[in-house]
Amino acid sequence: MRRVAEGIYELGYGALRVVFLLFFRPLFLTRRVGPAPEEPAGPLIVCANHAPYFDPVFLQLLVRRRIVFVMTNDFYVLPSGRWFFWAARAIPVGTGRRAKIGLERALVELRKGRVVGIFPEGKLSPDGSIGRPQRGVSLLARMAPAPILPAGIFGNHRAWPRGARWGRRSDVRVAFGPLIPPPPPTPPGREAERAYAQRIMAAVTEAREVARAGGKSQVP
Repeated sequence: MRRVAEGIYELGYGALRVVFLLFFRPLFLTRRVGPAPEEPAGPLIVCANHAPYFDPVFLQLLVRRRIVFVMTNDFYVLPSGRWFFWAARAIPVGTGRRAKIGLERALVELRKGRVVGIFPEGKLSPDGSIGRPQRGVSLLARMAPAPILPAGIFGNHRAWPRGARWGRRSDVRVAFGPLIPPPPPTPPGREAERAYAQRIMAAVTEAREVARAGGKSQVP
């Protein structure tokens, strides 16, 4: 039964990727600025800023390895998007017990050597600015353990502005920073976890500035 489910997931993901390549890349001009992302074998956490719902698509178009995204349960339960999130194998995260379950599922994916995508801010930015990170990414990176690949997305806010009914043609650029090693395996305490999360967001912010500046854009 598990093999059947895995086969269905793979078919769904393959179909979605074709749609993304044919539709999203031309519409939003999605491309990379700067060097290609470092994609070592084994567990990896991709962290980026978050403005519109399309951010997971922008990242997956430019990362060769398949990404399993962690997302808020508020989006996952929407009837119009549930099929998409299921096909993308997204992991819903809520509050309380649901937060713990989501963290455990993401940990399982990482311990299988897979790539997990997280938006450390934990919510969409209403104006495209970068907010404060939550410490959940620190917990996940330490428990896996897994390095962090920071990514900065620019132009994503204009792709689907707040209040807009449809996406708009835009110029989306993504830049990737150098890998950040996981924190020490010993629990460092809340303050150290917050400091590590802030280090990640600083790297994301720096990558976003690279994407904003433009430079040589590339499509792999």
